Parts: sequence; C-alpha cells; structure tokens
Amino acid sequence: VWPYRIIYQYSENDKTIFINIIQYRQSAYK
Repeated sequence: VWPYRIIYQYSENDKTIFINIIQYRQSAYK
C-alpha cells in the first residue's frame, strides 16, 4: 500500500499517473 501513497503524492504533479493509479487501485481492491 505504501507504493500507492508515494505515487498518490507524485500524481499531484502528474494527472496522468493519478488516473493510472486510480484504475490500478480499484483493480487491486477488487
């Protein structure tokens, strides 16, 4: 879960990564 938090903060500057992380997080949660 820590990797998501690091990318989450990084996404603040990169909206593209943010969208990728959101989709990845949903997949991981499911």
